[in-house]
Amino acid sequence: MGNKSFGANAKPRLSSADHVRCTSACARTQKEREISRRIKCGGVLSAPSGNFCSPNFPGLYPYDTECTWLIVVAEGSSVLLTFSHFDLEYHDACGYDYLQVYNGVTRDRGNLLGTFCGRRPPPRAVSSGRELLVVFKSDFNIGGRGFKAYFYSGAAGECQEVYTAVKGNFSSPQYPNFYPNNLKCQWTIQLPPGYRIKVFFLDLDLEGRSSLTDGCDYDHLAAFDGGAENASLLGKWCGRERSSPIVSSGNKLLLVLRTDRNTAKRGFALAYVGGKAALLQKLPPFARANPGLRRASLLGRRARSHGGRQRRAAGTRRVSRGLLAS
Repeated sequence: MGNKSFGANAKPRLSSADHVRCTSACARTQKEREISRRIKCGGVLSAPSGNFCSPNFPGLYPYDTECTWLIVVAEGSSVLLTFSHFDLEYHDACGYDYLQVYNGVTRDRGNLLGTFCGRRPPPRAVSSGRELLVVFKSDFNIGGRGFKAYFYSGAAGECQEVYTAVKGNFSSPQYPNFYPNNLKCQWTIQLPPGYRIKVFFLDLDLEGRSSLTDGCDYDHLAAFDGGAENASLLGKWCGRERSSPIVSSGNKLLLVLRTDRNTAKRGFALAYVGGKAALLQKLPPFARANPGLRRASLLGRRARSHGGRQRRAAGTRRVSRGLLAS
């Protein structure tokens, strides 16, 4: 009998077809790596707003690639970063393909805002200064469609403000220029206990209603009667709808602007004023604030009422004379 190898130590023989497949796969992998090395991605982004995406997006990103984007905005401003699409190879610890966001220009661990992979878009990121660093890395196999990100600059905390003055005004980011996409901005008006808040809309130009539902399903501005989104809804607007002034029932009012990934408009501008709850009841505020003015207001209304009765009586006399004359 000829010598044959059996058991665990036996080495399987490769057929010529297996050899061709292996050689082809190795050649393809080598070619993809060479292409990856030639891909130019990343760079410095210094515009007030813009977007960037992974190589080949929305196609599959290449293997063995690393890209770095440094976003730099004007002195005294911060960077807001949001993602409209995200599809990277998943791993529990994001150990294969990943995207990292750093608060600053260096990849120090203390600056790391997060490492992300899979299909769940990263949360909105806001820098503490004028720079934000984004790093994308892919390994040697299994890719995805990648990502698309939007950024814009603004005063620190511009998209989440709290107002405590008795009166004021504010507008959407970059107003009257087009607002950025993929935003969720919040403005809270918080006055002393016993106060109420009246909001006046000066300008409103958002993406219009959905043609399917006739609802504000895309970009919209909503007002809540309190300090959180679970409070009663005072109104929701989109398009160029003009709203009458709205009044809170208490001393807090929240406005929330949401925009989607396309079709931006001019945005909005509004003003608000606060006053004691009693001042916003049925009688004019100045009448309750000053008893003398209140009496003057009541006398004025009585005079107008008396004048109306006199005009109606005169009209009746004219009609009577006309009937007698006939």
